Amino acid sequence: GAFTYSDMVVVQIDQPGTEGDVILYPNPIHAGEVLSIDLPDAPDTGETLVVLYDIYGREVFSKIAVFMRGQSAFAVDREARLRPGVYFVSGTTDEILFRKKLVVR
Repeated sequence: GAFTYSDMVVVQIDQPGTEGDVILYPNPIHAGEVLSIDLPDAPDTGETLVVLYDIYGREVFSKIAVFMRGQSAFAVDREARLRPGVYFVSGTTDEILFRKKLVVR
């Protein structure tokens, strides 16, 4: 059979605690708590699309947040009414793309 090769892409895997790592805290989170997202390498100002998916890949919450260094907390549960379980937090800016696991108790 015929086959083709795709273009090479650069992949960088950051180790926990290194510059560029995205931190969710607290994690696990309890109902009603404020979720903080720390984006150390985010631009000083910039919009970030934050989306929460449940374990089945269904979108349960989305919000455009403006992150500035040192100001990264926002309430997710108050708007999304999350049930206990495992979720994935995805964030997209012009320069950063991240996906982290979040546990809600």
